[in-house]
Amino acid sequence: MKNLVTIFSLVLFTFAAFANTYPVPELKLIDTENATVTILESDVDVFVAAEYTTDGNFEFETKDEISFIQIFDADGALEFQLPVMSNKVTLGNGLLETGNYRLGFMVQGSSMIHFTSVAVK
Repeated sequence: MKNLVTIFSLVLFTFAAFANTYPVPELKLIDTENATVTILESDVDVFVAAEYTTDGNFEFETKDEISFIQIFDADGALEFQLPVMSNKVTLGNGLLETGNYRLGFMVQGSSMIHFTSVAVK
């Protein structure tokens, strides 16, 4: 039993020693006085352009066609899933009220969902 506990402790320590504790850098895609959108540095190649318009709309353009967008609230609950089928999308000011959100972009040619963090002030 002592050997089993020792081996388990060594394996656990080894995994903990090699675990990546460095946060993944985030980049600001949109930074205005009314809204901020950040993305992971690894997703920078997905987006071509992003803008927060004076009307309060979010406009995103991606390199590849967007299949759908998922909108999550601050608690991580899915609020909407919107089909897009274009590389450009505008989210109206009625969809995102004041608060924090996550947008998940599923684009053609990628099996991953690319997330953005959105703060509407």
